[in-house]
Amino acid sequence: ARVKDGPKDGRGVIALAHSQDLVRWEVRDPVMPPGDFGYMEVPQVINIEGIYYLLFSTVKQFHSEERLSRSQKEPQTGIHYLVSNALTGPYRYLTDTFLLGDSSGTHYGGKIVKDPDGHWALLPMCYLDGDGNFVGEMGDPVPVKVDSLSALNVDVNNA
Repeated sequence: ARVKDGPKDGRGVIALAHSQDLVRWEVRDPVMPPGDFGYMEVPQVINIEGIYYLLFSTVKQFHSEERLSRSQKEPQTGIHYLVSNALTGPYRYLTDTFLLGDSSGTHYGGKIVKDPDGHWALLPMCYLDGDGNFVGEMGDPVPVKVDSLSALNVDVNNA
């Protein structure tokens, strides 16, 4: 979703709506404040050890000026996440580093699932090849680790 106010390049949010009957809906405040991206796609919420992780995807062209000035990092295309102690938020960043991303757009979306042994794994979507051509296929599962600060980490060499 996008909020209607603020700089256009930072209006992307993850919306929240509630329904008792799946017919009538109440739109609630976004689960996090706007400001960092023009849009955020492919949302997923997972709970790992009592922490809610909200994953989303975006491309490097849709990082806001505000985010670029704050992070001082080259914009990336890929998967990022926020954390919360509650399913409905509010969500916040632990880090400005993407879970899986790069400036060339190798990966875009993905989902975190449990593998057959009960370990967390990221199923990344291969987005572009080295020449910038669309690939559009699922990559191999990549183990996801949670560090002592509750940050998610993947081995990008195995993605």
